[in-house]
Amino acid sequence: MPGIPSVHLPDFLEEVDGEIRVTGHRISLFDSLWEYNQGLTAEEMALRFPTLKRSTIHKVLAFYLDNQPTVDAYLNELAAALEEKRRRGPPAVSVAELQQRLEQIRRIAHNAAQVSY
Repeated sequence: MPGIPSVHLPDFLEEVDGEIRVTGHRISLFDSLWEYNQGLTAEEMALRFPTLKRSTIHKVLAFYLDNQPTVDAYLNELAAALEEKRRRGPPAVSVAELQQRLEQIRRIAHNAAQVSY
């Protein structure tokens, strides 16, 4: 995973397993800024990420705005790496296949319920 080479991470962000996350959370900088760049406000992000304090969300957004060109380059590299990983991975299961699997599980459960001892 790419890092942000020329930016010192503040105490509310940390690198974990090659990914930048909000310190003490599994929420990544990528995910939080994706939400922001989709148009969510800080208040809406607080609803989306209820374990984050609003003040932390504002700090993350301020960090982003203060370092936007560098962070955007990081986000683009990460998005490209994730897309490549997705492309190389196994194909997604279709909705029809999931429905068939669910129906099979229901039949098995129904048949098991019919068995009396």
